Amino acid sequence: MSISKSATPKLIFEDAAFDSVINNFGTLHLADPDRAIAEAARVLKPGGRYAFTVWRGPDVSPLFRILPEVVSTHGTLDVDLPPAPPLFRFADREEAMRVLHVAGFVDVAFGDIPATLDFPLAELSDFFRHAFVRSTMVLDRQEPRARARIEEALAEKFQPFTDNGIVRLPLPALVVSAARD
Repeated sequence: MSISKSATPKLIFEDAAFDSVINNFGTLHLADPDRAIAEAARVLKPGGRYAFTVWRGPDVSPLFRILPEVVSTHGTLDVDLPPAPPLFRFADREEAMRVLHVAGFVDVAFGDIPATLDFPLAELSDFFRHAFVRSTMVLDRQEPRARARIEEALAEKFQPFTDNGIVRLPLPALVVSAARD
């Protein structure tokens, strides 16, 4: 998106320029995801498809249940982060459908992605320094002693998901797609 202080963010493309638009795990990083979804609708040809992926929430994802629990126990979740929507807002199917309909989309479909996150337990610290943008920022903003306690606690909590030194953590996602009306 092209952003200026005086104008609403707008994609640089003409109206109805594309047959499809894909946003792979980007929606949760946008300060105004509703506007981004409306822009996707604007640049799509009628009948064009829009698809995006989002992580599922802590109710089904051990990572997103364990990480905030450990950070809040041994550090703080109260750190300065750039604006973004609630992390699992669009994993709520009703909310995703509502926003898509407001933007002019129809024929909304959902598909579960049963992904698994695999990494060597010995590389836990390095892994979390590069794995997820917002969790990396949260961890980087911890005091050094808190960060060390967090990493120890994560290693312990990930033990049930570890086999021969490799963490195999379920990391379910959701793909949402819709057609421009």
